[in-house]
Amino acid sequence: RNKSDLTVFIIYFLEIYLSGLQELKEKIEDTINVYNYMVKKLRKYVDSKYQSLVELILQVTLFGIEGFTMSQLVKITNYSEQSIRAMIKKINHEDNIIKIDQQHKPYKYSINLDVVSKLKES
Repeated sequence: RNKSDLTVFIIYFLEIYLSGLQELKEKIEDTINVYNYMVKKLRKYVDSKYQSLVELILQVTLFGIEGFTMSQLVKITNYSEQSIRAMIKKINHEDNIIKIDQQHKPYKYSINLDVVSKLKES
C-alpha cells in the first residue's frame, strides 16, 4: 500500500503540536514575568522572615491548579501548623495578601493577586 497519504496527516499533526507548544511557552514566559513582578512588590510589603512562605504560595497560585492545603504547607516548609497560621496572620495584618478559601475543607491558601497588584510600588 502507498503510505504517502499519511505524510500530510503527520505534517498537519506536528504543526498543531508545535503551535500548542509555542502557546504554552509564551504562557509560561508571561507567568514567569508576573511572578517576578509580584515577588518584587511583595518584598517591599512582607517581612523578610516570611518571604519564603509567601513566594512558595505565590508559585502555586500562578503555576498550580489550586492553592496549598495546610498539611502541604507543613510538609514543604517544615514549620508547624501553628507557626504557619501565626505567619499568615502577621502577613495579613494590614493587607489580606494570603487568600484562604474556606468554602471546602481542607482550606486552600493562595496569594490574593488582586490585592498584590494594587499595592503601591514605592
